[in-house]
Amino acid sequence: MKIEESLKPYFDFLASTNKKAGVLITYKTMMLVGQAGYYGNYDIFKGSINKGETPIQGALRELYEESGLKLVPEVLSYLGKYEYERKVLHLYHYELSRFINSDVFHCKSMVPALISPTGKAYPEMVHFKWIPIPKLTTYLNLKLSNIVYAAIDKIP
Repeated sequence: MKIEESLKPYFDFLASTNKKAGVLITYKTMMLVGQAGYYGNYDIFKGSINKGETPIQGALRELYEESGLKLVPEVLSYLGKYEYERKVLHLYHYELSRFINSDVFHCKSMVPALISPTGKAYPEMVHFKWIPIPKLTTYLNLKLSNIVYAAIDKIP
């Protein structure tokens, strides 16, 4: 089997899934974001919902893969669904009860070498940072910032 053929199911999945889920992690007036491994932009912890997963299961899996933070569904608040990149993004929220230094977080998932722009595998997230919520637009793209601000307004 050719390498390209072995990746076909992966690319078919990415093309067919139109649902994403993510978790906003906050502590007081700050939000934790991760820096993407190759492109260097900052992002929230989100990704595609796998076949057979509920949105909350997908959100928790993505959070664990991208940050190493493992939570249970009962601690999350649902903030709604939003249109993002022609997909539906389900967002959840978790407020830390105490500050955790961003150096503690670590990405467990790798972008495969075969689909990497560099031809080498690299972590999805390479750096983590606490950002004051009013400054999110400095780090996140404008569309995502607007979605995050709309979602934050729903935090109880």
